[in-house]
Amino acid sequence: MHQFICCFMKLRRGSCFFIRLRNYGLPETTHGTMIRYLRRQSRNSILAIGIAAMLLIGLIDYLVPPEIGLSILYLIPISIITWFTEKKAGLLIALGSATIWLFVNMDYASKTPFNIIHFWSALVHFGFFITVVFLQSALKNARMHARTDPLTGAGNRMHFIEQSAYEINRAARYGYVFSVAYMDIDNFKTVNDTFGHQAGDTLLKTVIGIIEENIRATDAVFRLGGDEFALLLPATDADAARKVFMKIRERLTASMKEHRWPVSFSIGAITFVSPPDSAGDLMQKADALMYSVKKSTKDAVRHEVFTGPNNNSVTRL
Repeated sequence: MHQFICCFMKLRRGSCFFIRLRNYGLPETTHGTMIRYLRRQSRNSILAIGIAAMLLIGLIDYLVPPEIGLSILYLIPISIITWFTEKKAGLLIALGSATIWLFVNMDYASKTPFNIIHFWSALVHFGFFITVVFLQSALKNARMHARTDPLTGAGNRMHFIEQSAYEINRAARYGYVFSVAYMDIDNFKTVNDTFGHQAGDTLLKTVIGIIEENIRATDAVFRLGGDEFALLLPATDADAARKVFMKIRERLTASMKEHRWPVSFSIGAITFVSPPDSAGDLMQKADALMYSVKKSTKDAVRHEVFTGPNNNSVTRL
């Protein structure tokens, strides 16, 4: 009984650690580098990394004396696979880890009396492993829903703030140029009042769909709330950004006419040659540009190139 209690406490601490690892476990330099590396890998590469880690841990577990428990280390591949692929794959790795643990201990058991307690111990380990899988999968889903607009499926304001902060840090470190746009739908209330809120919801989803069709996989669109949207274009200079914004505006305008929705689009865009101080600073600049369009002509794009606090060149599209 004492052995099972110790096992429970070790695995419980381990599961909490690896669930927190995604955001809090390691210093930003190590943790950030590891997460960025894993994000760039394909699903098959992640599976290969996880399986290799599981087998390596099993080998180490076999080589060390049985008095040294390494059960907690199996949570590493389980957590990686679950977070970066899906729950089903995590469950398979959990089963594989418990099976390896059993065979390792059966080898030691061959030198000593063997009984059903070894199978029970493996079952207990498997139970803890799958508990970690389900907890981490639930955390992953909650994180996704907390950063997703439920109506359109686009990222929400929180997600935009996080991605903007990430892009600012990346630009500051590597000297990347990136572009951002704020967009507001002019006369959106008229659509709700005239055609009903269902038509308004359809309009919002149509806008997101058109934007997603005309941006790269590395770009992102966000619904900030109501009828306001944001676009984030990493590694995109002023010329490329202008082409994207103009194409999106043309496609949106054509679609609105096709549906006979009496709306237009006010867009404020900035290309950051020099990164802003923070995500809040970025949002303030883009928001001010967008409202300057909305208060003047509406149905237009205003694009600025930000090269530093005291050097701001303005280009109107």
